[in-house]
Amino acid sequence: AQLEKNFAVIPFHIILNKDSYEDGVNITPSSLLSFFDKTRQTAQTSAPSTGEYLDFFSALTENGNQLVHLCMSSELSAAYTNALRAKDMLKEHDIRVIDTRSLSGGIALLALTAQRAVDSGKTANEIEALIKNAQNRLNVSFIINSTETLYRGGRCSSAQKFATQA
Repeated sequence: AQLEKNFAVIPFHIILNKDSYEDGVNITPSSLLSFFDKTRQTAQTSAPSTGEYLDFFSALTENGNQLVHLCMSSELSAAYTNALRAKDMLKEHDIRVIDTRSLSGGIALLALTAQRAVDSGKTANEIEALIKNAQNRLNVSFIINSTETLYRGGRCSSAQKFATQA
């Protein structure tokens, strides 16, 4: 867990063939895209386990620090459930796990909101309330260049892929 300006990130696992990597630790986006281009295969992903969350949360709160954890949407990943399990096992630690109901860019916007709150001296309770308020107003959209990766990963049908080709 890297701690930079009061932030630490727990990496997700990326499985390429049978090799497992930690996102942002021992695999980069460019090497992942290179894998896609060379093999035409998609990667599998795996959320951090409850045990990994236990270690992550323990290390960050062992000195009595409070923790507000922004988690990828519970509708898209098991990370939120695993983080809650770990939190429940660390009852003596002040940990708040928030289901952001978002991913990547949405989580980044919420993290910036949290950082501003930390910088202004807000408490963990105030930060949690600010994040929940901000997430109710958050609406993130994105545009994709191609449905190829979605199709290969089973996230869209061949009919959907065909209908979106120019």
